[in-house]
Amino acid sequence: MEEIKTGETSFFVCLFDKAPGRMVKVDGDLFKPALFETWGETVGKMHRVTKGFVLDSGRRDQWDQDDLLDFEVYLNRTRDAEIITKGIELIKEIKALPENLANFGLIHSDIHPGNFFYNEGEIHVFDFDDSKYHWYISDIAIPLYYSTWWKYRNESLEVRSGFGEVFLYHFLKGFQKEHQIEAEWITKIPLFLKLRDFELYTVFHKKWDMASINKEQQQLVEQIRERIIRDELMVMLPYKNIIEQLKSE
Repeated sequence: MEEIKTGETSFFVCLFDKAPGRMVKVDGDLFKPALFETWGETVGKMHRVTKGFVLDSGRRDQWDQDDLLDFEVYLNRTRDAEIITKGIELIKEIKALPENLANFGLIHSDIHPGNFFYNEGEIHVFDFDDSKYHWYISDIAIPLYYSTWWKYRNESLEVRSGFGEVFLYHFLKGFQKEHQIEAEWITKIPLFLKLRDFELYTVFHKKWDMASINKEQQQLVEQIRERIIRDELMVMLPYKNIIEQLKSE
């Protein structure tokens, strides 16, 4: 690993062995329930192992130390005043959740389809730069969010939710092969879907000059903005029905 300094900050350059396999495209033949179950099983295994992991030195950040939650720094305080207010209230609501070793710990935090390769029935996860201490349920909400967003972001809430229900059911089916999660936490997924909308909205404002973005970028930003303003989630799912279906198997 090498540190490269630039201006007032620095970057770390790391060299890794390439993971086996290839990326799965959301419009490809592999993007189906069998993959979702393997994906969930992989995350379940990671959570099971993480709960017994003790870090020898150093520590990853807590979730609320992420600068993307500094909404007033990156967003327009006039145009986005309502979004800033909603974001602050959401953070307060999430902070009020119970926190213990069973539900909170070190997670990957960004396991979307672009951060793993699929090879001979196995998923190989990489890109751990966003790893942080967070509620474990966030590591389930993020795959649900991005799988839906990448594949159906231009579709209606009904279409997105139809896919999301299939995805989450099979993901949890795989997850529970390796690790158990309390049903109560599954019903908290909407909070973390909403949080990802705020984080993504902020990251676009952080990385892009809003005065010179192209039409596609503008559409991405406006879709998220409109969802936040309308209090619309990426998906609206019958979580209790999914839980009961999993219990009956």
